Amino acid sequence: MVVILDGKTACQWHDLLEHLAYLEQSALPDDAWQVGSIKTMLGQFGAAVAVVVAAKPIDGAMRGDCLQGEAATMWLQQSLADNQLSIVAYCLFQVVFETAEIHRIGTHPDYHRRGLATRLMTAVNQSVAAAGAERLLLEVRADNVAAIGLYQRQGFEPIDVREGYYRADDGQSVDALIMQQRIHD
Repeated sequence: MVVILDGKTACQWHDLLEHLAYLEQSALPDDAWQVGSIKTMLGQFGAAVAVVVAAKPIDGAMRGDCLQGEAATMWLQQSLADNQLSIVAYCLFQVVFETAEIHRIGTHPDYHRRGLATRLMTAVNQSVAAAGAERLLLEVRADNVAAIGLYQRQGFEPIDVREGYYRADDGQSVDALIMQQRIHD
């Protein structure tokens, strides 16, 4: 199940920010954002977060495999408070006029290879298209072959390179690929 929350709601919800910071550390330990960075990003114009939860929702604002709106927020808040679910994957994204950007995406290591990133990408794509975006951007480490493959299967194409943008464990620099997907109505 994918739940999408607007950034203004999400950035005021400390328990959610803590869950996202934990997932960041689990999914991206070498480059994890902390609560403050996540909160700052979600507080920006057009920001949102999509999360995959490991639970079955109660009746509410369910549309297919995606919950949205106030009923989704209330259900997620209650379920997290009652420890009835876990957030196992997330995507922080932003739409500014005709351009959308994925800032962060990750899946808890225990949930890899289950199609969760694909589900997130599909939900984010639908959300940014509904917001009027014409293109979706992201950047990825050039040595992250699995992520590049996922993004290419989703229709992303490389459009530029940031040379030496990341640092590898051995201290060497790694390029960042900037990838773009055209949004079609």
